[in-house]
Amino acid sequence: MSELAHSAAEGGRGWRRFFVLSLQNPLIRYGSWLLFVLLVVRLTFVGFKGVGVPEVGVEATIYYVAPRSISCEKPNPQFPALREKARSELSPVYGLDNGHFESRDGQLRTIERKLSVAIAAMVQLKRQYDASQTQVPGSEQPIKESPYYQGGEAPKAPAIDAAAAAQVDAKLADKLQQTEEHAMALISTIAPGLPRILQVSLLRTFRRSEGGLRDTFSAASLSLDEVRRWYIVETLGLGFQRDRGQGIFIGDSGSMLDETQRVLSYVEALDEVRERLVQRVISENFPRIKGQNDIEAFVKQFVVTSVKPNLSKDEKRSQAAFEEKLSKLPKTVAMEFSQGQSIVALGETVTEWQADCIGRFSGKTLSSSLLGDFMGVPVPTLLLMLGLSLLALLGSMALRGFATRVFRDRDLQYKDYLAIGVLL
Repeated sequence: MSELAHSAAEGGRGWRRFFVLSLQNPLIRYGSWLLFVLLVVRLTFVGFKGVGVPEVGVEATIYYVAPRSISCEKPNPQFPALREKARSELSPVYGLDNGHFESRDGQLRTIERKLSVAIAAMVQLKRQYDASQTQVPGSEQPIKESPYYQGGEAPKAPAIDAAAAAQVDAKLADKLQQTEEHAMALISTIAPGLPRILQVSLLRTFRRSEGGLRDTFSAASLSLDEVRRWYIVETLGLGFQRDRGQGIFIGDSGSMLDETQRVLSYVEALDEVRERLVQRVISENFPRIKGQNDIEAFVKQFVVTSVKPNLSKDEKRSQAAFEEKLSKLPKTVAMEFSQGQSIVALGETVTEWQADCIGRFSGKTLSSSLLGDFMGVPVPTLLLMLGLSLLALLGSMALRGFATRVFRDRDLQYKDYLAIGVLL
């Protein structure tokens, strides 16, 4: 009986100890130990009490130091110089567009065909009109005697009606004038601004010789082909000279503009056409029309109105090439901070990179986990630390029982082997 009573008393003290406010209470003893572990974990993980990230552009009111060795990214102070160097070394991209010259050449061929038809019609109408003027209205025209006609009076052709003849002449003259106006309109289309007196002279030249029309338009086409090989810019200003000094890259052809290649401004190209080009082309290739001022004036006017700048800077492609080269430059440099080293001093103006660096270890910026944080420590990290602490606690309890039995009984039980396995 006494043994049963003693066991009951021990059991009563066993469960009553959980309600005692002393270190004999396992909840208080192990709870205090657990809180101490949490405090150590927090100080180890955060370093100090979480501070707010300072605002960019304001003066710091406290010192911000690194709680541990960290690495931050700082804007490269050499980046502006590297960017300007890259801009100065980059070849600007220019585009060569000769589409306008091709369009004008096609228009020239079309006008040549239409004008050839109009000139042929004018020649035919002029012949008809001249033939009608040789007949005298109201007179009887005798028929030439035939050697087979026997006797009698020679027959005569009927008299020409004066009114009908005048009407025919008027229609022919009107049609001839309309055809001439149409031909001059074609000339004005291909060579706008050519004086009318030169247009009339040109039509007379074309009517006298069909080869003159062909040679004139061939001279115009050949002159345009030579102009097409020029590099014509709007102006040879400072901007173009600077680009050429850097080395102009022609994007369409994929080649660099050679220093030996001729580049003309728009005004220089016009002067070249008026003063030398057309005269040289006609003199060297078309001797039949050499020295004819109306033809030379027509070819000059056609080429002058066809000249346009064909070489211009492609800003979009130049900027894309610059951005591609800029992306390869180092925009930031690594800043290494050892534990306790100052990141922002008291009174120093906070920059953006410093605020980002402080935000990496500030207790108010560490809650990136979906589970949130507790006391500034992310919950997943806290759970991991608690698991390790619980494992260490169980291991220490098993080690205590193992050591007690070894020294007392000098013998090992099955649970001692289990304790050894847990510790390992």
